[in-house]
Amino acid sequence: MGSLKILSVNCQGLRDKVKRKDVFNMLKLKACNIYCIQDTHFTSDLENSIRSMWGYESYFSSVSSNSRGVAILFNNNFEFKVLKEKKDINGNYLILEIFVENQKITLVCLYGPNMDSPDFFDNIMGIVDDFENESYIICGDFNLVQNPYMDYCNYKHTNNPKARDSILGIIEERSLIDPFRELYPNVRRYTWRKRTPFKQARLDFFLLTDNMLNSLKNCEVHPSYRSDHSMVLLELEFNPFIRGKGLWKFNNSLLYDI
Repeated sequence: MGSLKILSVNCQGLRDKVKRKDVFNMLKLKACNIYCIQDTHFTSDLENSIRSMWGYESYFSSVSSNSRGVAILFNNNFEFKVLKEKKDINGNYLILEIFVENQKITLVCLYGPNMDSPDFFDNIMGIVDDFENESYIICGDFNLVQNPYMDYCNYKHTNNPKARDSILGIIEERSLIDPFRELYPNVRRYTWRKRTPFKQARLDFFLLTDNMLNSLKNCEVHPSYRSDHSMVLLELEFNPFIRGKGLWKFNNSLLYDI
């Protein structure tokens, strides 16, 4: 395969079957490999039906028909294996260990509580550590921003300041990378908007371990679809070098050339 495309989006509820089918069709047009969706409003009794509608392997953390819930949907256009799963009883996160491109990666899809809950993120990182993988990807709707100056528009106050401090501490302590900011350090691009009163924020983003920086190909914010949140698409490229025919030999006489 060589590359891995992951899309993250807050769907603002997919309980309605007509909307769910429409959104699923749109997501498939994006031709990604993995889709991390939040605020699904799925319940456990619907999961088999939803899995059938999607058509491919799917994992859920479902709780209520009118709030929360996350899911990770896989496409059939690449080879992978899910080795481990950890879900939240409150429907705020889903963590998978996947084997893809000859490596184990911990994938976290989260829906941050819209309250100042720093313990939520600390708890997730504890689970990530239990998975014991060198590489991990965290994505979703964090319900907070990293940089109020760059990530807010028309806000008077910083939301969830203690939870924000927790995330910033995690990023610094673990040397995590925000791929969008890595590629576009000076771009103001928001992923959530409200009409009245008008305000915008970049609440949705990815975080990666720094060992994946060399694999980073792109990270974009795409227009929203039947939601007040935009989609964020991450593209990683593994093994970009194609081995050709023949044998290359190093001329060791060069070692004596000062």
